[in-house]
Amino acid sequence: MSKSTGPKAEGERGERQILVMEDESSVAEGLELILKEKGYRVNLARTGKEALSVLDQKRFDLLVADLRLPDMNGMDVIREAKKKESRAEVIVITGYASVPSAVEAMKIGVIDYLPKPFTEEEFMARVEKALERRGGGASASRQEAVQEPERTTTVEEAVETAHQVHVLVVEDEPSVGMGLKMILMEKGYGVDLVKTGKEALKETAEREYDLLVADLRLPDMNGMEVIRKTKKRRPGTQVMVITGYSDVSSAVEAMKTGAVDYLSKPFTEEEFLGRVERSCAEAWRLWALMVFRAPRRQR
Repeated sequence: MSKSTGPKAEGERGERQILVMEDESSVAEGLELILKEKGYRVNLARTGKEALSVLDQKRFDLLVADLRLPDMNGMDVIREAKKKESRAEVIVITGYASVPSAVEAMKIGVIDYLPKPFTEEEFMARVEKALERRGGGASASRQEAVQEPERTTTVEEAVETAHQVHVLVVEDEPSVGMGLKMILMEKGYGVDLVKTGKEALKETAEREYDLLVADLRLPDMNGMEVIRKTKKRRPGTQVMVITGYSDVSSAVEAMKTGAVDYLSKPFTEEEFLGRVERSCAEAWRLWALMVFRAPRRQR
């Protein structure tokens, strides 16, 4: 008997609580029917305020959230929901999908982002995957992103090297790559520039960077694969994607893989530096943890 239809699986589903926040009645009732047929317990909320009220009364394993609501922004509801129940997973469903909203949603803790229209099979696949992760804790990529780096560095050694953030830029277009390198160096960053995925993986194998700025279209391999391999080898390295071929699916995939930001080309110098600074904030947090936990030199 398959796992999906076994008694144990059915029992586990019956214990799962799902809140669907959707103002369009036909969509909400359709999703409720699909989920109940699969054995899940379901509550519906037609507004943001109604959803927050329900969240005050009971705990949920999964919030399925539309972004455009009659009374408030769905993104604000998600933020409040994560405060109330931080371990609950969130899937966004929206008929107004865009790269900026997908990136914002993933940044605030959304596990998946599904543009409308979608099929029953697509929806249920996302729900089941989200609940699997809910049962097993955070995704591997996100666990890796926040784990404390293993160091033998002393406090004094760490402080001595804390003045400069090291950035690896992976960009195959020479003018863009050199331009980004100059901008970063003028701001005091230590910068290395490579043009291919293989060069990037060689660099990250030899040293640890605070930030990887990665284009997705490279001459030798997919930039997403570079990100995956880098995060596996160097979980403390933050990743920011830059791409001239942005779309919702690649933005969501990049954020799931461990990127902390996704920037569409063309962009201004101010936009780029602002994103770099925010991306490096997490690297500095990890460095601070390293310093706090590092042994002191024996005098």
